[in-house]
Amino acid sequence: MIKVLQITTNLEIGGVPYHILNICRYIRRDRFKLYLLCVLGMGRLLIDFLKIKVPVFLVNIDKGPPYQTFQWIKPLPISKICKVIKREEINIVQTHLWPASTMGRIAGGIMKTLKRHDIAIIDTLHNVYTWKRGKHVFMNRLLSKFTDKIVCVSNAVKNFAVKYEKIPEDKCIVIYNGLDLDRLKVTVHKNYVKQVLEIPQNRTVIGYAGRLVKVKNLDILVKAMKIVAKKIPNCHLLIIGEGPFKEKLYYLAYKLSLTGKCTFLPFVEHLANFLNVIDIFVLPSSQEGFSIVAAEAQALGKPVIASKVGGLPEVIINGVTGILINDITPKKLAAAIYYLLKHEDIRIEMGRKAKARALNLFDMKNIIRQLENLYLTLIKR
Repeated sequence: MIKVLQITTNLEIGGVPYHILNICRYIRRDRFKLYLLCVLGMGRLLIDFLKIKVPVFLVNIDKGPPYQTFQWIKPLPISKICKVIKREEINIVQTHLWPASTMGRIAGGIMKTLKRHDIAIIDTLHNVYTWKRGKHVFMNRLLSKFTDKIVCVSNAVKNFAVKYEKIPEDKCIVIYNGLDLDRLKVTVHKNYVKQVLEIPQNRTVIGYAGRLVKVKNLDILVKAMKIVAKKIPNCHLLIIGEGPFKEKLYYLAYKLSLTGKCTFLPFVEHLANFLNVIDIFVLPSSQEGFSIVAAEAQALGKPVIASKVGGLPEVIINGVTGILINDITPKKLAAAIYYLLKHEDIRIEMGRKAKARALNLFDMKNIIRQLENLYLTLIKR
């Protein structure tokens, strides 16, 4: 039995925790046993991990300003991670996101150096981290020396790591994030969902789902909606998610007199039923390593309009499964939305091709096979 410890920040709703949850759900239990360790607290997805009987550990560290390199190098939390590795006889440590990546790899490196435990170390890069300053790059480059493999969720992420952070290319491997197709089963008719949300049946829905944070540029989406609504009154904006920008988006929609054409929902159970209501999915982010939710929307037959950044051109084929926009602005986004609203036949055809491609390329079961092969390769060295 190969024991794998996944180390991340927390289990709040988001792409990375869902990705780890999918790994735990679909990996072969007769060959692998998975453990989970969080360094910044738990979150709402904890119950999902407990339901599938994944042991969860918490090594809480003092909170401080985010993304400060050396504040994460604290002896006590790192020693606690070392104890978990030793006690559970972990074979592979796989880290996700900056604080967890730093502490997890230091702990794994210590165990390797002391030769108390022979383990493999994998780091997972989920985004094009343009915020990183010199000290972050230095630390990542240093830690990569005793990291066996670095999983990049897209070729864009790999290229950034190799060119900007000077990570050796032979240490990097691209494995896309996968889709849990069981989670994407639609169980309620879209007309009923519209009725519950009080969205008129004749309205075409433009939508977004995910965290309401600055990097998602959702103010651009709301402003674009104002432009589109002047030309096509029977459209509606649906925004699903939570985050620090929620109140600002509420106020912006109110200020632009969009309250009757805009619906905000918190994170919901059975997201597929709500994504299915959307006719055009929009993701105007300034950075994205992959975007699971964009792939999910495509798997449900929705064309996606998105910024041409990071790994999104690998998820969305411009002009085929959606529209990609360089240097996105409200006017550019409004023009793309208007085009698909006016050309229903093109919109439907894009959605059909998007669904076929997403189901073929991003099926979680195929992604898991790639990850299992990586685990086995590292163990057999």
